[in-house]
This record gives sequence, structure tokens and C-alpha cells, in this order.
Amino acid sequence: MKQLFTLILIAIICIIIFTGCNTFQQTKPTTASATPDINLDYIVLKEWKINDSNSVGVDILINEDLNNLTKKELINFITAISIDKKYASVNIYSTPKAYQEANNNNYGTAYNNGFILSYVKDTTNSSKEKINEITWQQKKGTFSNLFKTKTKLD
Repeated sequence: MKQLFTLILIAIICIIIFTGCNTFQQTKPTTASATPDINLDYIVLKEWKINDSNSVGVDILINEDLNNLTKKELINFITAISIDKKYASVNIYSTPKAYQEANNNNYGTAYNNGFILSYVKDTTNSSKEKINEITWQQKKGTFSNLFKTKTKLD
């Protein structure tokens, strides 16, 4: 009876360990601006500070049907995240696989279809032009007509 109990306990521990290794670590945003009040279903996959406390860096997974999203909605989403920041870096993905490929430097089909945009903001650069722009990254899909184009934000 003890052996059966030990075997079941070991099996449960193994299941917990193996299922935990295949899930994304989600970090809760630590700044109010990193959680915009926009009606989009999304998960913050990673968050970091860039240069100082007035910055935000986030990798975001949008859990929406991209066919129902507009360019304007994504721009509003980015603006809400970065509105009060001097520095910002935002990457938006539509699939966990695209995010995995990006982190593994494996730029395959999932990355090409699921990496939607990258956004950079640096409003403190006095010697150079200030940066506040989206680069559209999706090669195939809803926003592929924007691929490699830049949208400057005010």
C-alpha cells in the first residue's frame, strides 16, 4: 500500500513539473500605463524597464481574431501603454508560437504570421530626431499589407 501511494505521489509531481515547463510565465504589469483600459483581450508575456522608471518594455500576446482588429485599434492600444512614458518598447504577437520563435531566434512561419508589430518611443533624444513609431512586422495575414512600413505617432 505504501509503494502504491509513493508511486502515485511521484506521478503527480512529474505531471506538475512537465506541464509547468511548457507554459508561458506571465508577469503582471507593474505600471498603470502598461495596463491600458482598451477592450482587447491580451496577456503581458514579459515586462521590463528600459532606461529609467519612466519607461516601459512589454511583449504582449493579443488573444483576438486579427480579422476583427483595425490598425487604429492597435495604434490606440500602443498609445494607451506609452502615453506618459519617455521610453517605450512594445512587441505584439498574435500567437504563443510566434513569441516562442522570436525568443529562440527561429524566424519561421509562426513568427512571420504572428509577430504583428514593434513599437519604439524615445522622446528624450535631444541630439537626434525623437522616435515614436510603429514598425509593422506581419509578413502574412491581416496586417501584411503594412509589412515593413512605419507609422509615426504624435
